[in-house]
Amino acid sequence: AALAREAHKDGLRTNRRLLGVYGFDGGKRRYADLLQNWLFNARDCDLLMCHPAVGCKDGSAMSRQRRAEFDVLASPKLGDWLNVNGVHISRLPAVAR
Repeated sequence: AALAREAHKDGLRTNRRLLGVYGFDGGKRRYADLLQNWLFNARDCDLLMCHPAVGCKDGSAMSRQRRAEFDVLASPKLGDWLNVNGVHISRLPAVAR
């Protein structure tokens, strides 16, 4: 709370809550389930963190999970999940970056 107060005094915007924190494992099905839960619980000014990627060649568990995130976020189902939960994706205004 103190950090947010200081940021606001300096004219900076902050997010309300950080969503998207998980153990970075479980594959597509688990990430899809988690994402739907985060979207269901999202409120104004929340921030959803994600790390999607394609083309990771090292074959590590982290690379595979980043690909799983990409696949879920690229799915046509994402639009339905956003709509049903009244969530929209937007960029922060330039002054907030």
